[in-house]
Amino acid sequence: MRYENFLNPISTAELERRWSAIRRIMDARGIDALVMQNSNDHLGGYVRWFTDIPATNGSPRTVIFSRDGSMTLIEQGPRHAEQNIKVGDPVFRGISRRMFSPSYCSVHYTRHYDAECTIREIRRRGYRVIGLVATAAMYFDFCQQLKDGLAGTIEFVDATDFVDDIKVVKSPEEINCIRKTAKMQDEVFRRVLKQVRPGMRDFEVTALAQ
Repeated sequence: MRYENFLNPISTAELERRWSAIRRIMDARGIDALVMQNSNDHLGGYVRWFTDIPATNGSPRTVIFSRDGSMTLIEQGPRHAEQNIKVGDPVFRGISRRMFSPSYCSVHYTRHYDAECTIREIRRRGYRVIGLVATAAMYFDFCQQLKDGLAGTIEFVDATDFVDDIKVVKSPEEINCIRKTAKMQDEVFRRVLKQVRPGMRDFEVTALAQ
């Protein structure tokens, strides 16, 4: 993954604004870390909002967002492999550690791999209160294994609402991105309407928008 391959990257200043706003509430509520997981970039986008790295194609990305430090990213890769990220990395901004797991929802015996990585990292960092963000966006086995594996040692709270409260109030940079997206969508429709004809199939109309 290379920074120059990112489409419309969010600035580091914008990411830092988000992180600071979230950490202020975590501090007030005594939450040590947040855990979130996405497997596509269409519904929610919490992983993208915190890291500017999308989760796509059904492959889960898990983020552990620390109140006092950097993030840990768990994603596809060889089992038990780990990588420390240098401060200032242009792609993995705010992330100090990557953990890898060859988990696939279609390969049943891998269903606990991501949770095992997450549990190991939570224990390593000594967290006691974990805020779960958008559990409906997580794979069921991941969330269940996380709770079962840390039962009796970790307090879980739902952090979704306060994250959403911050996420929904857009910064000037975010508003500019929304306007650019709307403008691009308007242009796509303008071009499609010039070429669409009665009797065309759905895939043919879709191809006009490419």
